[in-house]
Amino acid sequence: MRRLLIASAAGPELSAAAVAAWAQAGVELVDGGELFADDDDTGERSAAGRAARGGEPMLLVLPPGGARASAALARGFADFGVEIAGLVLTGGADAAAVERLAGMPVVRDLDDVARLHALAAAPAKRGEVYLVGAGPGAPDLLTLRAVKLIRRADVALFDRLARSPVMDLIPAHAERIYVGKRPGAHALTQVQISALMVKLAQEGKRVLRLKGGDPFLFGRGGEEAEALAEAGVPFEVCPGVTAASGAAASALIPLTHRDHSQACVFVTGQGKDGPSGLDWPALIRANQTVAIYMGLAQLDALMAEFVAHGAPPDTPAAIVDNATRIHERVIVGTIASLGAAAAAAALKGPAIVFIGSVATLRAKLLAEAG
Repeated sequence: MRRLLIASAAGPELSAAAVAAWAQAGVELVDGGELFADDDDTGERSAAGRAARGGEPMLLVLPPGGARASAALARGFADFGVEIAGLVLTGGADAAAVERLAGMPVVRDLDDVARLHALAAAPAKRGEVYLVGAGPGAPDLLTLRAVKLIRRADVALFDRLARSPVMDLIPAHAERIYVGKRPGAHALTQVQISALMVKLAQEGKRVLRLKGGDPFLFGRGGEEAEALAEAGVPFEVCPGVTAASGAAASALIPLTHRDHSQACVFVTGQGKDGPSGLDWPALIRANQTVAIYMGLAQLDALMAEFVAHGAPPDTPAAIVDNATRIHERVIVGTIASLGAAAAAAALKGPAIVFIGSVATLRAKLLAEAG
């Protein structure tokens, strides 16, 4: 028998007939209590908190109000991480309008036996996947949309760049699966990760794929989105602050500047063909900034390629390790000196490398900032 929490602002009143009708429809009604409790910091006693934390679907009894206000309230609970099984109207709002605006089934009252049967017979919820960018590291750089999607998760697939306290936002009931990759050490292959997301979504689960930075910028989000689309799985992509932007802002290295750089190029140091596969003539052009993602492991080879393709050895360069986190480290030098300096500092990553004269601005900005 399906179990539903019910809750309303005034506390739902269940008649014996309503309880019997729901039971006949295969649903056990459970009084979830008040929507929110003023003295309930943990959310354990409030219906909304219990539904969000325990993954239990909730039947929401809406207070009197117009269709738009009722739908907005319902969507707000969904964003809080609550699975809404259905809405019960207590006022004069148009049921069809509320159902259309909220995208959720509506019951006029708890004694609407015919509607209860239809609701109970509805197919199980359809699974979906959220490809969410967790940003460069600092939890307060998450977008509001990312927080909402994280709170909806039934299961979370996360990598090594998505760390606590961001992980603390995942609901307590959600299963957590580590799928991280390090150079030469992958928990799962990319094909396996995509297949796992499809499988979990097809089981009706809301799957959170939590990634460092932005999913569509060297995060393999495009490959995962392709796999989901091919399997017919609904998905949403939530952008995150990419590592280059986060690291540049935190380290006071502007990506562009009218006196230094009129272009910015993002490249990866872990491409399929390694450093030799990059477009080196384009990368050594003057008046631009090159941001190299995942370049720490190949740093010496990358810097050697810059020199080999004609970049002056004294070209300014910088590396930002663990950007935006409390243990962030920044090294500024040249393409000739950066590899040795990074090795001496025993940087562990994740790290991003910047090439260009904008790297020289860090010292000036630090001095002028006091």
